[in-house]
Amino acid sequence: MPSKKDSLLEWDFLRFCLSCNNYLLQQLSSFLAQPLDWEKFLSLLFKHRCAALVYKNIGALEDAGGFFPAHIILALKDKYIENWAKNSLLLAQLAELQGLLHSQGIPFLIFKGLALAQVIYKDIGVRDSCDFDLLIRREDFWRLDGILRDCGYQSKIDPRQANVVYSSYRNSLMYHFRDSSKIPLHIHWHLFNVFIPQTKKYLIKSVQRFWQQAQDKDIAGLKIKTLSDNHLLIYLCWHALSHGFSELLLLCDVEGFLRSFGYHLDWEAIIDEARKLDLENCVYCAFYLCSSIFQTPIPQGILLRLAPKGIGFSQKKILARIEKGKVLASDPFFMLLNLQPDLGRRFYFGFKALFPPAEFLSLVRQKEAKSLNLGDYFKRIKPYLLSVPKVFS
Repeated sequence: MPSKKDSLLEWDFLRFCLSCNNYLLQQLSSFLAQPLDWEKFLSLLFKHRCAALVYKNIGALEDAGGFFPAHIILALKDKYIENWAKNSLLLAQLAELQGLLHSQGIPFLIFKGLALAQVIYKDIGVRDSCDFDLLIRREDFWRLDGILRDCGYQSKIDPRQANVVYSSYRNSLMYHFRDSSKIPLHIHWHLFNVFIPQTKKYLIKSVQRFWQQAQDKDIAGLKIKTLSDNHLLIYLCWHALSHGFSELLLLCDVEGFLRSFGYHLDWEAIIDEARKLDLENCVYCAFYLCSSIFQTPIPQGILLRLAPKGIGFSQKKILARIEKGKVLASDPFFMLLNLQPDLGRRFYFGFKALFPPAEFLSLVRQKEAKSLNLGDYFKRIKPYLLSVPKVFS
């Protein structure tokens, strides 16, 4: 989100450009009558990874492009073309990957990135993709690891030494191709526990539901299995929150899903599923911000039913800052802390997150577990300690 130096004018203009409706066109002239800093606006667009989406939104509104300086339109167009070209190559790589895994009998689900560009935005030029996110079954990991290494992929972390597949702190591992000619593969065996300690019972119960309710989608002619609509929406809310809502693109994913499928969603099933996954507060935060920032239409009463019985003071302060375009690096931790249903679970989460076992901290610090010392733990908790006054101010 914008720093203190960023003007609220540019932030508000960015919000309107991402809303993409007739109200935007009516407001353009009033915005441009003010001293808008176009370079700062462009910087915000790239910071929030929204340049290509704004380019598409401008094109959807008749004569809207005439309100923007030519060099701004050109910069947005260049980003859109870059995304489109990159994602076109990714589609070919996805077809190759699908054939490989199917031939080996390894089922997978694809989500985020390229899947969102096609399913939500209906345009592969809008949503950038940094990697392929694949969900596999935990029991298939070691076989897939061998296959990927035989094909030229490698991970920075040796999963056999770190035992990451059975850790309650990790849910994924990144694989890079040997000569960087192919996009990295982000292999997940769970969705919601990245760097967040969870119980074994929770992990087993929730991941089974993802596979049971998975559905087939057409992605540029490829029949790909992906998350159910309900699970995808809940996951997008989690993904945005786990990044502290620091990139508007992640909130745009939620907003775009709600606008595209809102009339066909089973809201009762979404609320029920969010509660079963202990993520109703997470969904509430994302829905609340979509409604506040983008004026996303959400059925009356849904927010009230999702809202926790008592919203913590820190959560209110964080949400208020995000609405104004400001966020702290520590906000994801405090947001996740607020997701815990009671004081006991919050203490457990806080302690486990700040003082993880040595084998996990060694992955974060990128050093041997036996060489860790108190200084490494202090470096982990220092940013959160320093931000406490700001969180509660």
